[in-house]
Amino acid sequence: MNKGIISPEYYIGRYIYLQEELSKLPRVTFNHLGSYEAVSIVIYDPQSRKDVRKRITERNPQWEQYRQIAEKRLKLEDQLRKTKASWKSEYRGSLEQIASEYTIIRNE
Repeated sequence: MNKGIISPEYYIGRYIYLQEELSKLPRVTFNHLGSYEAVSIVIYDPQSRKDVRKRITERNPQWEQYRQIAEKRLKLEDQLRKTKASWKSEYRGSLEQIASEYTIIRNE
């Protein structure tokens, strides 16, 4: 691929968008509980001032809801990882640092 064929603004916008979408999602990821597939949910407990992790398996009635969130988070994290890797192959500098200097104004 020719270096610089995709504009840096595309990468910056894509990075900011993915970061915003990830920040909107609860911290739900795939995990294992013994030999069972599980979903790990991290919730901040204001009393103890710590993050509390709860895992649920397919037997839990909320499984489907949290599984969908975990799949969406996994997909967005993969897109973010690929965006960063593609940036590194085409441009110099830290995408995170450069993107921090930009703001996206939504046209609604």
